[in-house]
Amino acid sequence: MIKAEKLTKIYNKGQKTEFTALKEVDLEINDGDFVAVTGTSGAGKSTLLYVLSGIDSYEGGSVTIDGVELGKLNDVKSSKLRNEKMGFVMQDFALMEDFTVLENVMLPLKFAKKKAKIKEQAMEAIERVGISDLANKTVNQLSGGQKQRCAIARALVAKPEVIFADEPTGALDSKTSAEIMEVFEKLNSEGQTVIIVTHDPEVAKRCRRHIEISDGKVV
Repeated sequence: MIKAEKLTKIYNKGQKTEFTALKEVDLEINDGDFVAVTGTSGAGKSTLLYVLSGIDSYEGGSVTIDGVELGKLNDVKSSKLRNEKMGFVMQDFALMEDFTVLENVMLPLKFAKKKAKIKEQAMEAIERVGISDLANKTVNQLSGGQKQRCAIARALVAKPEVIFADEPTGALDSKTSAEIMEVFEKLNSEGQTVIIVTHDPEVAKRCRRHIEISDGKVV
């Protein structure tokens, strides 16, 4: 479970450009949730995702994941927790274009130094998102939807407890977006916790729970 209490994030603290992006946010996300985080541009959606996942720090309150408070972890322990418990999917895919699908999906396991059956584990993730026939194609040969499936497989490969997705359909057309949401729905039906930041109401409709952010606060 992820729990935020009085969570506050301030950029440029103490400077003339100081900006409070999150203002005493309280929320809980339970295991198996399928959550859409919505709000206007600049409302704090992506900031919330980065802080909840430990990518970004916070100035007030707390974030705990399975009882572990992120703010009390050093960089090494924070990175270890992310590698073990979290997968990430981004709008721009963030893939290595000259690598094959299989090579891209294997990368997190190599960084985590999990050498045993690394190829088999990567192929299992690729099969789960329906692109096993593309495993040996380089990413620069793929369509946008295929790239996002590859990115989802890479997020899944280390068997994380939660997937954080930041505008995962933002660069896709409506038909492909619907197909990608079907992948997330299938994963959630299998017990995967999924948190999606989105500005698309059609994407939000397909999630089972909504958290709306406005001016840094949960509405």
